[in-house]
Amino acid sequence: MPRKRPLEGLAVLVVEDNLDSRDLVIEVVQYYGGLIVQADGVASALAQLERFLPNLVITDLFLNGGDGFDLLARIRAHADPRVAGVPVIAVTGRLEAAEQLLRAGFAGHLFKPISPDRLCTAIELFAAPRDRDLRAAS
Repeated sequence: MPRKRPLEGLAVLVVEDNLDSRDLVIEVVQYYGGLIVQADGVASALAQLERFLPNLVITDLFLNGGDGFDLLARIRAHADPRVAGVPVIAVTGRLEAAEQLLRAGFAGHLFKPISPDRLCTAIELFAAPRDRDLRAAS
């Protein structure tokens, strides 16, 4: 029986400075058919967004060179409205952060440890439509 690929056609920017955590998200997204671009901090994520327009950003809250809140604010302030509108999901180990994350403007959140099924469901739920051009504006 062929494997289901519910994320096929979706591109995800994974922003995580912990290599093991980043690899887990990458493995799950690729397993379910999604495309991956990765970054290890705020600066590298913003650089990736200049070249690539994902359907979704998944970011840890604690990053190199800033945090997930800083990244979200910089994405929302981007001059290109397509980049500014990319949905962003936060990943955290702090249960008490849920309400704060939604108030800050995150589309959703996942708690660590991340379940592969919950990750896949969250991506399907929050990702921008599949038919968008993945190239950033020049």
